[in-house]
Amino acid sequence: MVDRSPHVPPQPLNVRVELGRANLPVAKAEKLAPGSVVTLDSLVDEPVDIVIEGCLVARGEVLVLEGNFCIRITELVPRHA
Repeated sequence: MVDRSPHVPPQPLNVRVELGRANLPVAKAEKLAPGSVVTLDSLVDEPVDIVIEGCLVARGEVLVLEGNFCIRITELVPRHA
């Protein structure tokens, strides 16, 4: 990996991968328990969103590599000025 910001000290960033979303009525949310299933609004083959520090930066596909979940970047989201 190329260090493109040598003047910025390294610090950890909050990275979130969103598989999908669901809207649950409060009554259903209160009934969630181990074994409950929540259906998301995305399909298996759709890309996941990669969010860094609250900003959508890329989309990708979920992989399993040596027993770990991984994300392959398939698209970078352009920054808005």
